[in-house]
Amino acid sequence: MLRSKGISPSISTCNTLICEVSRGKGSFAGYGVFKEVFGLGSCELEGKMRRGFSNTHNVHSFNESVVGFYKDGEVQMVEEIWSEMGRFGCVANGFSFGVFNGFFFCEGGRLSEAEKLWEEMRVKGIVPDIVAYNTIIGGFCKVGEVEKAEGLFREMGLSGIESTCVTFEHLSKGYCRIGGVDSAILVYKNMCRRGLC
Repeated sequence: MLRSKGISPSISTCNTLICEVSRGKGSFAGYGVFKEVFGLGSCELEGKMRRGFSNTHNVHSFNESVVGFYKDGEVQMVEEIWSEMGRFGCVANGFSFGVFNGFFFCEGGRLSEAEKLWEEMRVKGIVPDIVAYNTIIGGFCKVGEVEKAEGLFREMGLSGIESTCVTFEHLSKGYCRIGGVDSAILVYKNMCRRGLC
């Protein structure tokens, strides 16, 4: 209706709409809105999308759809959206990589593939955000590779990214899984010292 009147909603309005429809009516309904707003499947509209919105904003639109499918456990759709990003020349950001890495590799215990994707992110110059760090730290802790998780935790701090209670929870659980209760207590004390208890 807006388009028929020559009105283009702002990218943040579109992203909010995708997010809320995904949340309220399911990820497929949210993706339907995504496709309608950005004209996926129509060459004419595809060109308009490329000219109309910048890549920095588009990545958030793609991320909204990915998160919807991620929450619903729709593996194929996450893969489809990942390839759609490339088709539209949209560069994934740290959040995109974090969600994709978590969905495909960390939750399935496929940490060698998670590390490859992490390296790909670095090669492309994409700076990981807290979601990406927490995802891979959680993945390593889940399989008992707490030393690698600790290494990423230190790297995160050196990069100036603040840990969250999720970061510390992953590390605590990781140490408990491998019988390192004393280390888990130290992690807890560090968490409290930072005001996250």
